Amino acid sequence: MVGGLAGTLIGHRMDEQAKELEAAIPDAGVERVGEGVVVTFASGLLFAFDSDAIRVESGANLRELAASLKKYPDTELLIVGHTDSSGSSAYNQDLSVRRATAASRYLTLQGIDAWRLHTSGRGEMEALAPNDTEEGRQMNRRIEVAIFATSTNGTEPR
Repeated sequence: MVGGLAGTLIGHRMDEQAKELEAAIPDAGVERVGEGVVVTFASGLLFAFDSDAIRVESGANLRELAASLKKYPDTELLIVGHTDSSGSSAYNQDLSVRRATAASRYLTLQGIDAWRLHTSGRGEMEALAPNDTEEGRQMNRRIEVAIFATSTNGTEPR
């Protein structure tokens, strides 16, 4: 019974956070998945082509994400970078890791505890669309942020 109640509370908080993120970051895709929330930023929204430097004008999107994360300190994030298939697989893998790391660093500068942030790069391995058109390549260049409840209830680093 206690486990079911805890799951219901976590689910409700995730629903609330998803709604807030959807309103605060209209340029990003926000989706409730299982017991978490996935926020997807088109790579072009955050980075210039072939760059891991966050665009000055897109910092507002990450600041909105950080503001939400501060309201929900009992969550952790997995930040995953993705690329299209332009360039070598090794280069794309490295670029995806650098972009995920850059987003993580930006969030720590906004006051999010580093222990809450985990990064991964998937390169071109998880394409959403064929890479044979510019539209498809743009869809594949993205950063996904998975937000999930922490097992420590936000009280201490693991």
